[in-house]
Amino acid sequence: MDLATIIGLLIAFIAVVGGTGVAIWLILMRQIGHKEERLASIEARNKERLALIEKGMDPNLADRVPERVPSNRLLLFGIILVFACLGRIIAAISVFNSNTDNTTFIYVLPAFFAGFGILAYHFYQKRISSGKNK
Repeated sequence: MDLATIIGLLIAFIAVVGGTGVAIWLILMRQIGHKEERLASIEARNKERLALIEKGMDPNLADRVPERVPSNRLLLFGIILVFACLGRIIAAISVFNSNTDNTTFIYVLPAFFAGFGILAYHFYQKRISSGKNK
């Protein structure tokens, strides 16, 4: 093997090991952060309960959790992915059927269609939220 091949393999190995190490480090730091947040919320809840007991109120009032609004984040990512794939398919068809070598469409149209997907999600959310208010 020549020197260029060895350097190329070394760069690839460092990239893979470094990327994996960074991912593991981020996961561990996130877990530690969640533990601190959880302990802080438990401490705050205990203080609220003690304050309610001192005032002579029911301490179970501190345990009430407000209703969570259902998250449609997966729906948003799905719509963006579908529209981006649709843009990629249209770009590939238009580039391969034309005589020009303009491959810019392959990179631009998926982003353009992803923007349409975000707009579609926005109008969907608007329709759903207006339906709940009626």
